[in-house]
Order: sequence, then structure tokens, then C-alpha cells
Amino acid sequence: MAETTSSGSGGARKSSSTASRQDTEPGGHDNTDNRWRQLVALGVLVGDLSPRTIARFGGVHLLEAEAAIANATARGVIEDGHVDAVTAERLLAELDPAEEAEVHAVVARQLLTRGSARIAEAVDHARSAATLAPLEDLVALADQRGQTSLSINSYENARMLFELADELDLASTHEDRARRLLLWARAMSGLGRITEARALLSRAADLAELAGNADLLTEAAVRYAMPADWYAGDRRAAALLQRAQEMQPSTIASVAIDAARAMVEMRMPLPGSADNQVAWITRASVAQPLADRAVNSLAPGFPRDIRCGALLAWRATHRAPEFLALRRERSTEALDLAQSERMPELQVEAAIMLGVDALESGDRPLFDEALTVARWVADSDGNPRLGWLTSCIAAGGALIDGDLEASREHRESARRFGSSVNTPGWIGAELLLAFEQTLFAQDWDEAVRFLVDDDEPIMESPIARLCSALVCVQLGDSERAERNLRRAIRQLDPEASYLLVATLAANVAVQLDVPDVVDQLLGILTPWKDHVAVDSSAWWCNGPVPVALAELHLARGDHKDASAMVEAGESMARPLNDVRSLARIDRLRTALAAYLPAGDDLPSDVAPAAQGAAPGVQLTAREWKVLELMAGGYTNPRIATELAYSLSTIRMDTISIYRKLGVKGRAEAVAKVAGFDQATSG
Repeated sequence: MAETTSSGSGGARKSSSTASRQDTEPGGHDNTDNRWRQLVALGVLVGDLSPRTIARFGGVHLLEAEAAIANATARGVIEDGHVDAVTAERLLAELDPAEEAEVHAVVARQLLTRGSARIAEAVDHARSAATLAPLEDLVALADQRGQTSLSINSYENARMLFELADELDLASTHEDRARRLLLWARAMSGLGRITEARALLSRAADLAELAGNADLLTEAAVRYAMPADWYAGDRRAAALLQRAQEMQPSTIASVAIDAARAMVEMRMPLPGSADNQVAWITRASVAQPLADRAVNSLAPGFPRDIRCGALLAWRATHRAPEFLALRRERSTEALDLAQSERMPELQVEAAIMLGVDALESGDRPLFDEALTVARWVADSDGNPRLGWLTSCIAAGGALIDGDLEASREHRESARRFGSSVNTPGWIGAELLLAFEQTLFAQDWDEAVRFLVDDDEPIMESPIARLCSALVCVQLGDSERAERNLRRAIRQLDPEASYLLVATLAANVAVQLDVPDVVDQLLGILTPWKDHVAVDSSAWWCNGPVPVALAELHLARGDHKDASAMVEAGESMARPLNDVRSLARIDRLRTALAAYLPAGDDLPSDVAPAAQGAAPGVQLTAREWKVLELMAGGYTNPRIATELAYSLSTIRMDTISIYRKLGVKGRAEAVAKVAGFDQATSG
């Protein structure tokens, strides 16, 4: 084969004298025939048979490249600008391996500078170059382009480039490789591949420790520990954080370690639930002092991401109702910091935490604002895990409005995101949202499907116990319902969806008529009558606490206190647009009307049973109007327009009507009322 030289760009080059000389090989064979074959083979290798491309990568004059193409065309090697697969393979086999590798390397370098659309192709060429060509500048270029891709959230391209650089790099220091692994892990996190990201962070931590860089080890350990909710109690995370602390890192790094340790130590899966990740115990006595120390150590000039992380750690370890005011303050500050730094994962985490705090405060506008921020960031970033988080909270928010259809759409979106990357916790969220939607629709036949044996791991969750109890009440299995009710109350934890669990328990206790539990729950919930009951992720809002208190007081016969709680509950539910709670309030007012002294005026929205219905049927004035329009053939959207209410409100009215009349649908409701009218006229 003809002599080659290497140019400054690293590509294969023929000397001009060699390119024009008619050499002969041993044995007297003319080398001219091999020359055009080599040039055409280079075009096949590059994937472009144009004369300019062949001239560039073959290091020859354009005229020689054109002559090679003409020769190949005349011999039938090139037909219609293409080389068939068999011939292409034979041509490539004739290339010298070193020359082929160097051409691959040159192609990779050029493609890496041509934008994200050519990254995958560039990576393929770089791998084909293997170690037969000088690759130091290719590794550097892959690192550089990987960081550029990461900065614009092009996570898949960044993943490929950092993986390539790590594969080809045989000369970097431990510290340099650790830094690359940190970037690579960020790309994997952006793709939602948390488990793989943690594996990279673990490698980075080991290399940082070998390099003796405490701050680099701290960064790897802290990021390994996140998101802490799904890896609470993780021994590897705790060990890495401890190793970082023992290396005596900077003050700033120490704050980051305390914050991460607080989140890791806060919760541990209950026995038997490690795989499902649905039931936890909290360790506030261990975690809260760490979070307090992290926040109290913050000083002017601290990096914003460290400050944000400390605030979020405090917020995540202080979930009890007593901390609500300070939670809102610190969630707001954390979101502002995350927004200013454009850190997508922290932005979404902070926005969701603020959304939970806003909802518990009864501040619907702030909840909607936080949810909007979270969804915008998740959509812009493209991280499936963030899409899962925001879809879950959006599903819960839609149910507050009584919009079952929108809630199901968000839940389906959450399922797609969660299952696509097997996000830890997605199955638990799917089950909770599915049950909540079934409960909303009062579809007890469907709800029966959620019943599992009491010794299943999922039943270690007090929320799961209460969901089971609600179904058992409808099935008439009072013994099992009460057993799960009492066990759930024993698990009540101020740091774990406290108000949601307590208000769900109140619902069950009232239906079962268990006086001692009713009294116990009155004592638990009364201090928090200015709060809204919501789980720690805002997937399930059970309405203002006063609504549950009103039901408890009514069960005890405390009608005056029940009436006061109804008024307090309504004043909170209306600004929230909490359709379900407003329907409960209507039912409570109807029930309380029976206990008013004779001659007293009923509340304006309550219509007694004497309005043409059978005795014992209590519909509100609006429900009677809705029923009248239903009988007239109006659809729900037409009824909403006619009465100037939202469609979700009318949906809730129809559900309430069906329940009160003991029917399953519109036709049965209309027929039953018609029967009442006939009986009355008779």
C-alpha cells in the first residue's frame, strides 16, 4: 500500500509525490488499481462517496478523487452513486487497520463539531477507531461536547459522549475521571435512570477518595444519597457520607453532608416493604438535629445549590403540622434559589414541597402556581422522573376540582413516565391514585379489587389500612374494618401524612360508629382545624380538617360544634374549589337540619324531604334542580351551563344524588323520583 503521513489534524494523508507516482508492488503488480480501491473504500467508510469528502479524508487532490470515482463507476463498483454491501465489505477489508482507525478518528472529530444530530454517528466512528489511532484530542473533544450537551439538557447525547470518553481514556488522573463520572451521572439522572446514575456516583466517590479530594468525594456522596425518599436508610449512602466527613472537608461541604445525612436518616422502610417502598418509619430525633445544624450553619456567600439543599433537607425532615408556617417560608426560599440557578431537579422538588405546604395552608392560588412551575420545568427538562412527580401531583390537584377525567389523564401520564424508567415508588403512587379515583367515583365494585390480605407488605402503610377499612365498611365487614382502623391509628406519625391519615380514620370511625376512636380523633385533629388534610406529596387531599371534625362532632351528637365546623370547613373549601368537601358539607347540613328546633329556618341551600320526595330523602336545593334537569334530558355540560356552575360541581352533585337515592345511574335516579311523584299523587 502507498506510503502515508499524518497531518496536524490527525487524518490519513498521502504525500503528493506518492499520490502522483506509479509505484509497483513486489512481483511487478501495478499499484494504480489499489489506489482507486483505497479511495473508494475511504468514501464507504465515511459514508459519503462525493469527490470532496474522499479528497478530504484520503488526503489527495480533488481531481484524483474524481478519477477514482470514475474508475470505480466504469468497473461497476459504484452504481447510481452507491456501492452494494458485499463489495463495500470487500473494499473495507483491503484497508490497512491503522489507516482505517485513523480515518474513523478523523470522521468522529468532524462529526462531533456538527451538532447534536450527528453525535450518535460520531460515537460509532470513535469506537471503530479503538486504540489504533491517537485519541487524546478525541477524548478531550468528547468531554467538551458532553458538557455542552448537558448544559442544554440534551441528556442522551451527553450520556453517549461521557461514556465514550470514559471508554477511550487511558491516561486521565483519578480526579479527572471522577469529575467526568459526576457529569455522566448527571446525564443519567436527567434520563431518569437513577440506579445507573448512583452506580456512576459510587465509582466517582471511590476515585475521589483515591485522589484525596474531600470536596469531590462529598459531591459524589451527597448526590448518591438523592433522591432520599426512595433510598431512605440506604447503608451505602450513609457510608459514603461518613467517609466524606472523615476526610475533613470544607465548611461548605460539611453543610451539604449534614443536609444529605438528615434526608437519608429521616425514613426507613418497614420490614417487608423494602421492594414496594410504601411503608416507612420516621426517625425525626436523628434527622431533625442534622437538618437544623445544616440550616443554622448557612452563611452569606454559600453557593446557592448548597443553601437550597440545606433548606430542602430541613423541609423534608419537618413535615409535622406544627412546622407549617416555617415550612412555607423555607420551601419558598428554596424554590427561589433553585429557580435562580436553573437546577431542574431542585426546582421540581422545591416546587412540589411548596405546593404541599400551600395546600395544607388552604392557599389554592399558591398551590396552582407551584404546580405550574414544576410542570413547566419537568416538560422543559425532559427528565422522566420529574415528569412522573409532576403528573402525580397534577392528578391529585384535578381531584380537588372534582375533575375525574383530568385526574385519570394525569395518572396515565404518571404511569407512562414511571414505568418507562422504573422510577422507585411509581407502583405505590399508581395504587394510591387509582384507589382515590375509585373512591371519588363511589365505585365499590371496583374498589373491592384493592383488597389484599392484612399480612401483605403494603398493609404496613396506615393509608393502605384505611383504604382497606373503607372498602370493608361498604362490604359490611365491620370487624376487619375496625381492626385496620385501630392499627392505622397506632401508626399515626406527625412526620408522615399525619392529617390525611387522621381524617381518613375519622371517615371510617364515623361510619363504624366507634365512640372511643371518635373521641380520640377529635383530640388529634382539633389543634389543626385551620389546616387542610393532605398527604406528604399532595397526591391525596382529603379536604379541610374542620369538615372531618364536623363529621366527628355529629357522630357524638355535638350538633352545635358540628355546625360551627361546617361553617369553618366551607370557608376553607370554597377558595380551594374543593368539590368533594363542598359535597360533604352539603350532606352535613342536610343531616344537621333534622336536629334544628321546630320553626327554625334551614340553611338556604338545604331542601327538606317534603319537596315531593319519599320520606328520608334529603337533597339540597341545587341537587333537586339538577335532578329536575336530568329528568328533562339535559346532559351534565348543559346542566352546568343552565345553572352557571362548573362541570366538576355538577358531576359531584350527580354522584351525591345517586348515593342519596340509592341508585347506580341517571336513568334509575329519574325513574325513582318519578315513582315518588306517582306515590305522592296517589
